[in-house]
Amino acid sequence: MKEQTGLYYDSTRKHTEDYLDQIGKGNVIASIWMIDDVRCQAEDRDIEITDDQCRDVLSCLDGNHDASIGINWDVIDYWIDEVLDN
Repeated sequence: MKEQTGLYYDSTRKHTEDYLDQIGKGNVIASIWMIDDVRCQAEDRDIEITDDQCRDVLSCLDGNHDASIGINWDVIDYWIDEVLDN
C-alpha cells in the first residue's frame, strides 16, 4: 500500500495521535461508529447498502449531527434514508 503523505494527512494524523493520547489519560471520551454499525442497522431494516454508502452515512453523521442529540440509531436511520434517496 502506498504511504500517504501531505500536509492534510500529516495534520490529521497528528490530530488523531493527540486525541488518542488524551483518551489514554482519561481527558477525552469518544464514541466510535463504524461502517459495520451502519450496515447492521440497514440490514435490520431489510435495506441493502454498500460500503461506499455506509461511508457516506458516516460522513453525514460526522458533519451534520445535532450535538444536543448526538449520534444514535434514529439519527443513523435518518441518514441511511437520506443517502439512499440521493
